[in-house]
Amino acid sequence: MRFLSDFYVGLVIIMAIPLGLIAHPSMLQAAEQTLVSKTEQEYLSAKPQWGVELSGSAGGMGRRTVIAAPPGRVDTIGAISAISAQLDFQPAFLQRFGVVSIGPSLNFFPVNNVSGHPKLTLVWAWSTGAQARYQLRLLQEQLLVPMIGYSAEFFNYQLRTGQQQGFLARGPMAGVWLYLGFFDRATAASAFRNVGISKTYITFEGRRLSGWDNNVSVGFNSVHLGLRFEY
Repeated sequence: MRFLSDFYVGLVIIMAIPLGLIAHPSMLQAAEQTLVSKTEQEYLSAKPQWGVELSGSAGGMGRRTVIAAPPGRVDTIGAISAISAQLDFQPAFLQRFGVVSIGPSLNFFPVNNVSGHPKLTLVWAWSTGAQARYQLRLLQEQLLVPMIGYSAEFFNYQLRTGQQQGFLARGPMAGVWLYLGFFDRATAASAFRNVGISKTYITFEGRRLSGWDNNVSVGFNSVHLGLRFEY
């Protein structure tokens, strides 16, 4: 009989534990708040060292965008848009007075030839290269982050004649990034905890690219709208 009595006492205790937790949800809430608070502290103190940016431009600005200029012929002017992917490495020890970064880039230029000799128009163009940037980010949760930079790219193209060549093109860039975590810290901290994303931006950037060879010269300004993630 004593064995049965001890068994019932143990069963009551086991059943009382979850009931006690249900009866006192503040215990669970306190534990959850502690976890959230710790995550937010880690998120606010994080210094992301990698940036990935995807952006696009609807077209070049101004009258002269892409020019195919063979000897003895009138310049062929075409409009150009851009799809860009960039990877940045930003060392933590260079983030005291802003953020300095450097990394590779890949760009595709869908070309819309609007005038000129039909055999001398561009069929496709793309470039790969590198860029260096400086972000004027002095606060951890800064809403607007100004950015300046410079890029150098090898511009590859093919003419309708089948000729394929390339040349070095380069130019400055400048813009401002909108920090999305400013509007919802809890969601930003959750993204940091789950996938390691420290910062997410909507980017607005103006870029200038210029260069030439014997057949083609480029000289255009473009405005890029994109999305940037930092880890």
